[in-house]
Amino acid sequence: MIKIIFFDIDWTIYDHKVKSFNMKSLRAIKKAQKEGVKIIICTSRSYHSVETLGLFAYLSPDGLITSNGSLVMVDDKIIRLEKINNEDMLNAINVIKSHHLTMEYVCPKNVYLIAPKNEYVDKLFAVYYEDLPEVKDYEGEDVVTCLLFAPQEYDEILIKELPPKIKYYRFDDYGVDLSSASYKKGDGVKTVLNYYHYQDDEAMAFGDDLADITMFDEVKFSIAMGNAKKEVKNAAYYICENIEDDGVYNTLEKFGLI
Repeated sequence: MIKIIFFDIDWTIYDHKVKSFNMKSLRAIKKAQKEGVKIIICTSRSYHSVETLGLFAYLSPDGLITSNGSLVMVDDKIIRLEKINNEDMLNAINVIKSHHLTMEYVCPKNVYLIAPKNEYVDKLFAVYYEDLPEVKDYEGEDVVTCLLFAPQEYDEILIKELPPKIKYYRFDDYGVDLSSASYKKGDGVKTVLNYYHYQDDEAMAFGDDLADITMFDEVKFSIAMGNAKKEVKNAAYYICENIEDDGVYNTLEKFGLI
């Protein structure tokens, strides 16, 4: 019996073609939750990004895995927090500002910019919608990860100049994740399963992108969206319909969860 389901957001329950959530799938998720299934959002986005996207207006998940598994919140408490140390943060900020760039630093629930926005911020947010955070000097807050706004031409020099403990992961032409380790969604999934004492055959996960494969590794019932990348489909237990064809809804119905 499935006791817990993990959901990616982008292109799984949020359709960027129409700039909205797939409401039929969200209603199905809420119905499964009412039947006693734990619902966990598992995303590369920060908590702030999930909030500003508007998910909480439609769904109250039992837990959140954000920033690729570096922050895990379940039952309104933090059960995993991996952060960048203060010295590395200060050094990274100096490097980024020296190139007249900006970045977000992501705290458990809040996000701030280290300098005013530039054209790279606009170009990234044109694809990945977020509200623009306020500019605020770093004052030693817990930082889960950072979002650097920069094109690929900066990669070689920034990788050399940033503190060696900071991992540099480009996910978009204008977006780079900076963290203290190569965190994986699967790390967060494992943390949640251990918290609830659930086995992998009691868990299901939906996703579409490469980062979701590590999530699939921790559950038996891994579901790739029809619009997922080939590698994700190859790693999945089952392939459902595209997001616009209500893939999540159809799968929950097929598996008897609604």
